[in-house]
Amino acid sequence: CPIGEALRGFDAAGDPVCVDITSAGTTTINQVDKLWEGRYTNYSSCVVMEDKTVSCWGDDTNGEVGTGNRTDDQTLPQTVALPGDVDSVISNVAYNFAILENGHVYGWGINAEGQIGDGTTAVKHSPVRVGTLEHITKIDTTHSNMYTRATSCAVDTSNDLYCWGYNGYGQVGDGTVTQANSPVLVLSGVNDFWGGNSRYGSFCASKTDGTTWCWGRNDYGQLGDGTTTDRHIPTQIALTDVSTMVVEGGHVGYGSKCAVKTDGTVWCWGYNGYGQLGQGDTVQRNAPTQVAGIITAVDVTTSGGRGATMYVTLQDGTIRSFGKNTDGQVGDGTTTTATSPVNPGLTSVSKVVSGGSSYDTTNRYSHPTACALHIDGTVSCWGYNTEGQVGNGNTTHQHTPLQIAGLNDVQDIASAGFSHNQYFCAKKSDGRLQCWGHNGSGQLGTGDTNHRYTPQYVKTLNEAGDQPTT
Repeated sequence: CPIGEALRGFDAAGDPVCVDITSAGTTTINQVDKLWEGRYTNYSSCVVMEDKTVSCWGDDTNGEVGTGNRTDDQTLPQTVALPGDVDSVISNVAYNFAILENGHVYGWGINAEGQIGDGTTAVKHSPVRVGTLEHITKIDTTHSNMYTRATSCAVDTSNDLYCWGYNGYGQVGDGTVTQANSPVLVLSGVNDFWGGNSRYGSFCASKTDGTTWCWGRNDYGQLGDGTTTDRHIPTQIALTDVSTMVVEGGHVGYGSKCAVKTDGTVWCWGYNGYGQLGQGDTVQRNAPTQVAGIITAVDVTTSGGRGATMYVTLQDGTIRSFGKNTDGQVGDGTTTTATSPVNPGLTSVSKVVSGGSSYDTTNRYSHPTACALHIDGTVSCWGYNTEGQVGNGNTTHQHTPLQIAGLNDVQDIASAGFSHNQYFCAKKSDGRLQCWGHNGSGQLGTGDTNHRYTPQYVKTLNEAGDQPTT
């Protein structure tokens, strides 16, 4: 459709029918406002709509869709009943959180270790309030198994950090290994913090004074304090002025970490069996170590599963990748492990996502796909492609980035599909959503459970009569 118009559907001849969305009084589309936050949503999807409601769809085995009607699959979007306007939705494996505009938090889904934070361990098929938390600005999570051993943390406008849930390795950070079914104050003066869905679960936080503190499991030095000793309270590490951080994830992931500092340098530590620390070798690092040759980084993200690939976005819009490369996920045209950063040739990149991964039950290793959003609204993908994750219409693994044909005007992208089967969604400038890849539980919102090898519109997400049919 031309600029200023949105696709309404198709006529009998198969030609597009467009509707003007610029004139006053003609906009009837309830647009998608925000995609889910979090990289491991398992088999369900949630978004915040323009009217500040939340819609979810996909696997509902543990109440993930949040409608109160537990079923195996919800293949079309369902509105989640929440007591106020929603600012953001955060997804983890089999449970979700919504932060309301008033700063209250509501959660729903699996709750075996108290990860919802309502004081119980009962599954929640509809949203319940998380403790008495107020003025919350961010939530992140970690877990140490497929659906279980999950821990959640949240920070408020007073820079206080609260955590709750599974605590077998000190992930809650309260000095014990006792499960916390309600939020516990863990650290004050927090500027930002990061979790990561890894079987070796841990958290790190940067404080307003520039210092960095980590806690939780530490088998492979993933806390960065120079040891392999679990820490049950936040412990300062030798790293300052962190702007963002990422944790290798997946229920077979080792929790390797990389951080971007405010000076544009990148520092990594933890397990390094596939070169995911970017040091030119596969030697474990128990403390943050600078990645050579990168001095203008603005962001870092990682694939999921055992043996991660790291992706660093630079100020000039190019990226550098390093780590596991079994299916071409490094993007350099080979399947050779990259222990040092390589340039896969992308330009004008504003965001890279690769959170989920597909899972090989034979060797228990991951097979991730990565996608990059360009500033012109196009999307390029590469890597594992058995279920159409690359979006190019086939199932051949892609060893170099390939632009997805016909996918334009994209404002944001997200990846999901914890450990088993990955999929992607793209929010377009007209407020519609297109998804592709694995669809075994209806997480693409197409009304069925057939995998999609090219981007498809999520059906019924916008107002009835305004939804494209393909």
